[in-house]
Amino acid sequence: MPVATELRENGQVNYFRITEPWTMDELFDGFAQAKSIRDQIYLNDSSRHIHTFVDLIEVKNAPPGVMRGRHFPGQNHPTRGEMVLVVNNAYIRRLVEAMLNVSQVHGLFFETLEDGWSYIRTQLAKTATNAGDPSPIKAPIPADKDKPEPA
Repeated sequence: MPVATELRENGQVNYFRITEPWTMDELFDGFAQAKSIRDQIYLNDSSRHIHTFVDLIEVKNAPPGVMRGRHFPGQNHPTRGEMVLVVNNAYIRRLVEAMLNVSQVHGLFFETLEDGWSYIRTQLAKTATNAGDPSPIKAPIPADKDKPEPA
């Protein structure tokens, strides 16, 4: 499936993986699935935040109408958290940056999945520590990887 979404990290991260070839209809189907998940979580716990992790590593081309993708469910949802985008293709990164700018949404860009996950896990650890859980994530997190790349 070219656009897949699932909850990861104990339900704290909505992971999107986009591969080629993909269409806007497939993207919007993924958005609908993610919104449904977010809505259900919000009903159960209105204070909970879910981060968004978008894996665009394999994407080299964009389908027609790609700028319509700026209307994604996590941008204004009450469960909104950090947005991490992993993209190593300059053309795709510029398109995503344009979508975020038009939507007035902040996202953090990384070139590798490892760096993206390291950042998000650092954020999850900080959140859990502030909530009183000192060990929410079992994966090691290098200290120098918790700073986002400038957009």
